[in-house]
Amino acid sequence: MMMPMYKTAVCLSVLLLAACGNENKQLESFYKQIELANEKEKPIVETSDKLSRLENEKVQMFEKINKGTLNEIHATAKKLAQNADNRKAVITEEKEAIAASEAAFKKSLPLAKAIADQQNKNEAQDIIDKMEKKYSTHAQLMTAYEDILAKERNIFSYLQQPQPAGQIVNEKIDQLGETTKKFQQLTTVYNNNSKALEKEKKDVVDRLNE
Repeated sequence: MMMPMYKTAVCLSVLLLAACGNENKQLESFYKQIELANEKEKPIVETSDKLSRLENEKVQMFEKINKGTLNEIHATAKKLAQNADNRKAVITEEKEAIAASEAAFKKSLPLAKAIADQQNKNEAQDIIDKMEKKYSTHAQLMTAYEDILAKERNIFSYLQQPQPAGQIVNEKIDQLGETTKKFQQLTTVYNNNSKALEKEKKDVVDRLNE
């Protein structure tokens, strides 16, 4: 049973600003607040690494189940359940980091609204649109991943039964596959939006450095 190896696309590059003219001061203030929001996401680099390790451990353990005796299946299923609990804890850490980032991001909204130059205001709005999509998509990602964890726990619990039937296990894995597919689709949306966001940020930096 192969699950998606969840790894959030995080881009925390710092783009240096040259001294900008007075007409761009409002845009600069907005952008600096956006960078503060990005700084709040630094813990996600570590949580992504933790999650990758736990996903790898899960795959290795499930391979043992495919080849193990009934006693080995029961023992490994307990370890898999603990692995799922550990991944749930990591997801909680990531959600907290994103919540802190979004709180900082919201402070940029009045700064964007105060921008007088229309082109600068448009540039700021482009970033806002991508940031809002990032937060909404990430929330959907977390919900989908938690659904994956719930379905995995159901499988691991069943595998601890006295005589788990292979057909039932396969049916549960098929159900899990539908949720996995949704998660993978959301991951693509999230990653594509992250790339678009970095482009919008670069456009702002280029404008500030003109």
